[in-house]
Amino acid sequence: MDKLPGPNIPLRKLYYRFGRARAYEKFKEEFVSEEKWKETRPFAFAICLLGTMVFPQGPNYTIHPSVVMVTYAIFYGVDYGSATKYYTLAPMILADIYRALDKCQNGERFFQGCNLILQWWMMRHLIKAHNPEEPDPLRRSDQLAGHDWWMYHNHCNKTGGIKFWYPRLQGLREENVQWSIECLRVTKQMVIRAQKVPYLIFAGLRGTRPYAPGRVLRQLGGKQEIPQIADMKKFATDHEDGRISYVEDIRRTWKTRRVLGEPVPNRFLPKCSKDYKEWLKKSLAGTIEPGPNVPHMIADVGAKHQIRLHRLQEKYDKNELDHQQRHSEDARVIAQLKQDLRRARQFISKLDDSMEQQIQSVERFKHQEGARLARDHLWANRYAMWEEVSIVKRTRLGESTEGV
Repeated sequence: MDKLPGPNIPLRKLYYRFGRARAYEKFKEEFVSEEKWKETRPFAFAICLLGTMVFPQGPNYTIHPSVVMVTYAIFYGVDYGSATKYYTLAPMILADIYRALDKCQNGERFFQGCNLILQWWMMRHLIKAHNPEEPDPLRRSDQLAGHDWWMYHNHCNKTGGIKFWYPRLQGLREENVQWSIECLRVTKQMVIRAQKVPYLIFAGLRGTRPYAPGRVLRQLGGKQEIPQIADMKKFATDHEDGRISYVEDIRRTWKTRRVLGEPVPNRFLPKCSKDYKEWLKKSLAGTIEPGPNVPHMIADVGAKHQIRLHRLQEKYDKNELDHQQRHSEDARVIAQLKQDLRRARQFISKLDDSMEQQIQSVERFKHQEGARLARDHLWANRYAMWEEVSIVKRTRLGESTEGV
């Protein structure tokens, strides 16, 4: 190819040279022979597929140069002296997906990972399958059922969007999770941890990410016990200038890897110990005491956010309860004030009637001097009493308004 404008490979350049049936006639000066061009076409197609779908570089449709090396290792293996070894892409894909999730969680908008694999994984686990069965051993291990057929068979609304998924995720319960998916071939050789630490380190195309399979043993067909927790956040790194961080740690963990052992008889009926359920409740509540199995800080980002959400919910419930108690106390005070006011009104009404009767009785003797003085005295007392009642009413009204 001619000199590229940058370190990344434009998709169009590969398509123009290998995608068209007659591309060799136009670019034959760039190839050794037409036979070599035909041999290279599947290799170029794999580079385009991995570079745009599995390890996307960005919205400008360019391909990371490391994808070429990864594709070469898939096609031709890695030579170790006289031996050639072939490796799976699964750890790289997982590392890039976890890295992309971390970036999006921190506010980035572009998901720089294979979102189709993530969607497939999510739907397979979060939608309970009807009568799951072990895969047929006579079929190819890399052959998966059609995604559209699977969604139709399990009554999944693929156009539901947020309205479909939000209530499902909000009401998700343990018994509604498909812990182990059908297409997974479970063996006792599944790697679940390293010898000295309860996690593995995945090296992706753009960074490294730690992973602790011991926390999801039910996905692998094992019985879930209380997992060992270790601080592994330092292994969440991005490659700087193409250099991989913690290379020796990555090699050490994989050289001392430990396997699952014998899986449970029926992996579609997952098992977990009672101690694990109690531990999980305490973990989500953030009440686990530090010990030899638990560091002072839980490094798992998902667990941290679940604990924070649980504490915020508890704080909200407490504030809501306090508000209801204050509202109930205010209602009782207002009811007591209203009752006192009714009693005072009844008493004043009776007193007013009594004084009115006394005034009327005095009126019978209005031509007498003593009766005239008594009548004036009663009227003065009556006016004074009404003034006192008005003051008390205004005071009580102000107090009840402030209480509300």
